[in-house]
Amino acid sequence: MNNSESAQKGFKTFILTLSISLLLFSAVYYALSTYSPENKSTQSQAAVAKETPVASVQGASTAKVESKDASVFAEISKKKPQVKSPAVLSGTTQSTQSTTAVPTTGALGITVGLALSLSLFIGAMIFTSMNPRRIALRGFEREVLKKTK
Repeated sequence: MNNSESAQKGFKTFILTLSISLLLFSAVYYALSTYSPENKSTQSQAAVAKETPVASVQGASTAKVESKDASVFAEISKKKPQVKSPAVLSGTTQSTQSTTAVPTTGALGITVGLALSLSLFIGAMIFTSMNPRRIALRGFEREVLKKTK
């Protein structure tokens, strides 16, 4: 194996390693940016609530139930919710600002990054498959031949 082949294989390996690492780190960044520590805190709050029962629901009592079938949840399910129905007031002005239930998470940015790295990866593979050294050498030879004629 001569120096040219070694350099070409080294370049291909570099491009492949670079693109795989870009894709991998983009996926890790996406996973870390979408992780919400609120999930962990709600799980720990649920564990604390199990250890020390607190009556956080209206009308629920903290007294222990004697029956095996009855539970705090059965007592809560028997109560009717006290929710006021929404009403539209005729004399009010409506806000032009829209409210969405889905927060802005920045998914567009990571999607663009993944698409860009994928397109660069494909472009690099096409570039290396065309053997750029041979193309450059052929162009150089053409220029030299034109100058000598």
